[in-house]
Amino acid sequence: MKTLVCGVKTITWGCTSVKSGQDGGGAQVVGQQAKQFHAKETLVYIRLVKYAMEALDIYTLNATPPGAVAGQAGVVGAGALAVAGGAGAGHNRSPPLQQTVRTKEEKEVLEHFAGVFALLNPQTFKEVFTQTIDFVVERIYRNYALQIMANSFLANNVTSPIFATILVEYLLERMQEMGVNMERSNLYLKLFKLVFGSVSLFAAENEQMLKPHLHSIVNKSMDLAKSAKEPYNYFLLLRALFRSIGGGSHDLLYQEFLPLLPNLLQGLNGLQSGLHKQHMKDLFVELCLTVPVRLSSLLPYLPMLMDPLVSALNGSQTLVSQGLRTLELCVDNLQPDFLYEHIQPVRAELMQALWRTLRNPSDQIAHVAFRVLGKFGGGNRKMMVEPQALEYTPSSEQTQGATLEANPGPCVVIHFPEHKQAIQLPVRKVIETAFNALKSSNTEPGFYRKQCWEVLRCYLVSSLQVADERATMLKLLSHPTFREGPIPPISGPHYKCSDAQARHVHQMAVTGMFVAAAIKELRQSVLPTMVALVRHYTILAIVQQAGPFPTSSKQASLLSL
Repeated sequence: MKTLVCGVKTITWGCTSVKSGQDGGGAQVVGQQAKQFHAKETLVYIRLVKYAMEALDIYTLNATPPGAVAGQAGVVGAGALAVAGGAGAGHNRSPPLQQTVRTKEEKEVLEHFAGVFALLNPQTFKEVFTQTIDFVVERIYRNYALQIMANSFLANNVTSPIFATILVEYLLERMQEMGVNMERSNLYLKLFKLVFGSVSLFAAENEQMLKPHLHSIVNKSMDLAKSAKEPYNYFLLLRALFRSIGGGSHDLLYQEFLPLLPNLLQGLNGLQSGLHKQHMKDLFVELCLTVPVRLSSLLPYLPMLMDPLVSALNGSQTLVSQGLRTLELCVDNLQPDFLYEHIQPVRAELMQALWRTLRNPSDQIAHVAFRVLGKFGGGNRKMMVEPQALEYTPSSEQTQGATLEANPGPCVVIHFPEHKQAIQLPVRKVIETAFNALKSSNTEPGFYRKQCWEVLRCYLVSSLQVADERATMLKLLSHPTFREGPIPPISGPHYKCSDAQARHVHQMAVTGMFVAAAIKELRQSVLPTMVALVRHYTILAIVQQAGPFPTSSKQASLLSL
């Protein structure tokens, strides 16, 4: 196969390099351009595309997956006979299992085969692939290794704009299939990406190629996505387009993009603020922030970028990075008064997201967030006096199998002078967060661990009843019955607090205290509190079971109610 292809390449080179008899027998075509073939010669190369691309499937015949049984190998062998039997037989075969280049020889043969057509006169090349593009894409669908041909054409400065134009026109006619057929959609998306990639490779030629099709790609993607069964691929197509031409060096395309900007931003902004699956929402946010235009062109539409910007800073690592780049670009290039006026509606959320990003696991992202906060100057601290975004959660939830309704558990009671009724703030989540942070090995040593212990200590101390007079307590504990009196046994159940929510929170706080005592850096501050608390609980247990007023079994059962 390699010998055949190289032979065809040599013949083609000879045919295209032949000297013209009309130039006195000596001169070649002006500019050393290859000879343009007549219709009959062009037809030969059209047939070469069709027959050779099917013959190249010979490399799929030995691509049996590891562990395949002999019967499967027989089926592959039958496919070999089908290819050898006729040109149309390949259309009935299913796509090969292995969709990549299988051997080094196959890659070399495909590159040589693409080189055959790269030798043709541009006009002849255009005629050949205008007639065969449908067949070429179909063969790539069935044998994905043939994509090397498309890569080679798009990486050649002569054939790139011609083949890209033919391919993008073909794909635009079939964009509707991208919302229905997922296999075809994946192929079309990859081919679109190849076309977009060629714009960066040969900007001068391929910008002109893409310019007349830019409106169609964007408008058809947005329109078809509204009614498609699988709209995700249309937005992936837009993302591929934005990423390819968004590097800042394609002014011709940016100018062409300007009329699309209002409707596109409005549509994407509406989509990202709606209810969608998280991966779809993330994609909409990224599209809003990567629209390929200059910042100066975006100024009239800056308010539309504020909500996506906040969503990006609260999103995945990739979105956070993109959001920080966009925000830093605005801070560096816009007047402070103008920028602050536009971020005013989302200032609190934006600054909170930036402060939160300082604790990002990625040091690079945290450094960028710190730099952006510094560029805001004193404005980054104004949000600290603004109301925080809190979510109200009804107090009806499952805790240790018991349904707790209308019982928020232990609360911090807050009185405001202008309100007659006090406000109760449940502390269960606070205790739970502190407890989990102490258990976790990922919690940063030092400040955060100390604050977690302080929360638990304050809760445990505040839950103690210490209103009794010292003299009365000393008199009770000095009573002789503690030493001489009998200790009545408790045959029934021990006393247990009837408020399951409060018991659960207190138990979590006590457990957190023991966890904190096991942490080396906290041990010295925890031990005094732990000793005092254990002593307090021990005294309570002794007073309940012995002394002048022991708790009987009947009393214990009544207290449990």
